[in-house]
Amino acid sequence: MSAVPSTTQPGPAVPAAGSSQETFLDRLGIPHPLRWGFLGVLVFMTGNGVETNFVSPHMAEVFGGGDNMINLAATIITFYSLASLVGSYLAGALSDLWGPRRVMLLGLVVWLVFQAAFLGALSTESIPLVAATYFFRGFGFPLFAFSFLVWVNAVVPKERNGAAVGWFYVMFTGGMPTIGSLVAIGLIPAFGGGFFGERWAMAASSLIVIAGFLIAWFGVREKHGSMRLAPEGESSRQVIFSGVKLSLTNKRVMMGFLTRLINTAPQFGMFIILPTVIAETLG
Repeated sequence: MSAVPSTTQPGPAVPAAGSSQETFLDRLGIPHPLRWGFLGVLVFMTGNGVETNFVSPHMAEVFGGGDNMINLAATIITFYSLASLVGSYLAGALSDLWGPRRVMLLGLVVWLVFQAAFLGALSTESIPLVAATYFFRGFGFPLFAFSFLVWVNAVVPKERNGAAVGWFYVMFTGGMPTIGSLVAIGLIPAFGGGFFGERWAMAASSLIVIAGFLIAWFGVREKHGSMRLAPEGESSRQVIFSGVKLSLTNKRVMMGFLTRLINTAPQFGMFIILPTVIAETLG
């Protein structure tokens, strides 16, 4: 059944590709009614990416430093990435059930709650607490970002779909790690530099994440965001596991999944290793 919050009014529909109703943004591949959502993803992912280039050596220092602690930090980040993988899948399944807006809100709440818990755990220097809180925070950003991607795919004409998805990833990777890393360069010295500057930069990133969410939440009123997108009659279980079933039964989908997995692994693995190499090996 469809659930539409009373506070959300249906916004303008996305015009057909090539029609006279298309705006300049529509022709570029950014649906005009969703334009603020793209900006929201950029800002949210900027906040999420502030820590990208220093979180692994920061955790290692909390645990006492040394190669073994770097390896431990890498292991914790690996489990964080596993949570992100599962969260990415759930973003699509839950958006089909509840509508993307609600899942985006869930992503924000998860991110903020476990970011605060993670920072508190770092203060205790407890390895189990740091690992657990960082793991659960990993569900936050994909629930927000990829729910918006579902929203984009639900409303964009197929002739503009490739461009729209491309613009989504421009915003996604533009925030994490690109602009997020630049913001960290400014925030860390602003908070005194060094270890404590990094800690406060992570705390300040929460404000950037909130800003990104608010831009998307209040800027986008397109009706599909608050609707169930799955076909009527499908149970929650069928919707949640439909993607798994599709991957196992469609060789092309499985090959796409494996290719993306293999290509992404070294990209994000570099975020763990390079900061330590640059700081410690290269000085």
